[in-house]
Amino acid sequence: MDNLHADQNESNDALESSLSIVPLNQLNIIPDPLCDYEDFKCQFDPQVPFYEKTDYIVAACSGVLTAALDILLVGQITLKDANAWGTEHVNNFVIKSAKKLGFKGDDLQKAVEFLEKKFPLAGDAAMNSFGGGLYHHLRDFSHHPTIIGLAFSLLTQFTGMCYGTDTTGCFIVVPVPEGRYIGETTAEKLLFGTVYWMFHMISDMAGSSGSIGKRTSGTGIPGPMLSFMKEVSSLPFFNSIKDENGVNEFSKWISQLFKGTTTPDGVKFDLRTELGLLYNQMIHSLPVIVNEIIVRGYFMISRLCVEIQNKNVKSIKQLSKIIIRRIIPIKQRKLTRMLTISSGTFFTITTAATVARGVASENYADIFINLNYIGIARFAIAIKEDYKYIVEDVKAFKLELQERQARRDKWYAEQTIGLTYFTLTGEQVRILESLKKQKIEYDISKSRGSGKAIKQEWDKDWCTKITDSYGENYLITDEPVLYNTLRNDVRVNDDKS
Repeated sequence: MDNLHADQNESNDALESSLSIVPLNQLNIIPDPLCDYEDFKCQFDPQVPFYEKTDYIVAACSGVLTAALDILLVGQITLKDANAWGTEHVNNFVIKSAKKLGFKGDDLQKAVEFLEKKFPLAGDAAMNSFGGGLYHHLRDFSHHPTIIGLAFSLLTQFTGMCYGTDTTGCFIVVPVPEGRYIGETTAEKLLFGTVYWMFHMISDMAGSSGSIGKRTSGTGIPGPMLSFMKEVSSLPFFNSIKDENGVNEFSKWISQLFKGTTTPDGVKFDLRTELGLLYNQMIHSLPVIVNEIIVRGYFMISRLCVEIQNKNVKSIKQLSKIIIRRIIPIKQRKLTRMLTISSGTFFTITTAATVARGVASENYADIFINLNYIGIARFAIAIKEDYKYIVEDVKAFKLELQERQARRDKWYAEQTIGLTYFTLTGEQVRILESLKKQKIEYDISKSRGSGKAIKQEWDKDWCTKITDSYGENYLITDEPVLYNTLRNDVRVNDDKS
């Protein structure tokens, strides 16, 4: 017995050894249609290049790392912080600008007075039509420091009219009283409408000369964002949405933002605040740039290593063998996907952290202030560039699924066809079970000792189950009768299976 077990173990070891070196496609294995072995082959194929295994891991890790830098180092600001930063830099800029034009001293109010007298604006003559000193910088479109503001400044010079909105938010056109500060010649109109307009905007950045340092009257000029919103609010669509007093709701909200009645701590949302927010976004852009450098740098180094290995480069002179386009980190399909993953990871983590902080502090305005808009824009650009590749991948994946399903359908069809050859009638099943009975009895007749008794007991149990299932006389025990029944079935059904 020990020798027998030893032989069996040796045989099993030989079988395991032989299986370990036989390729999978040479083994006689019936595939399970519910399990696609191609998936496993792709996942565990040792021939997949090392850099393809780490591309997406590096991209995701880069996104996580730079998102952590953005959250921990850049941090968050409030409107008050943004306004304080903008106010400090705007005040310094106004004083420096005035000094370059001949102003002497460091007093901000006097510097503003100097610039206002030296570079008057026609819109100031009509300020009462736009709400006076408190609101005319917002409602008079020529006081907007944008391309549209410049266009309205020139339009005022050539038409003698000012353009903006009234207290209800409706677009109005009013004449410049006595034609003050309107050029007499075309050259003067161009000079007043452009150069004078630009320096007047600089003087108004810090507020009018009579309201420097005051919060109850006067203010600076609206920034590009608020200027655009105010201009859009005068369109007919927004004018159709009014409160019970007939005031444009959107325009009213913009005026409240500009005045500081709807912002935390009463901060005025003017150019100074917008400049502070812009600076904050510039700081937020640094982690985005770092993320870009890491991914593109990794891609270039990894592909350079591959090229050196594939071209068997062993000296500086042999570097000429390298195909440069394969290592340049631009316009590469794999690189595009890596940038999508890295920027998407960065966007997800930073946005989630900002939203979580805002919800926890119940200061929902801070969410919009501190979102990393540079990161959001970079992710949008990555999606746009990767879109065509994503479409191609989806089409290829759908085609692959269809091909796999076709293979499965074919396999099932083949099995169905094959099984028809083994489908038995009820009479044929009875004959088959009776043949089994004859085989069992023959085996028992050739057995001896305790083995024979065990087989007889098994035969008894088996016959009992057959009888319980199909009836007393189901099995044909007479051998000649059994074979005659088999011949008759073949002749009647013309089926030799």
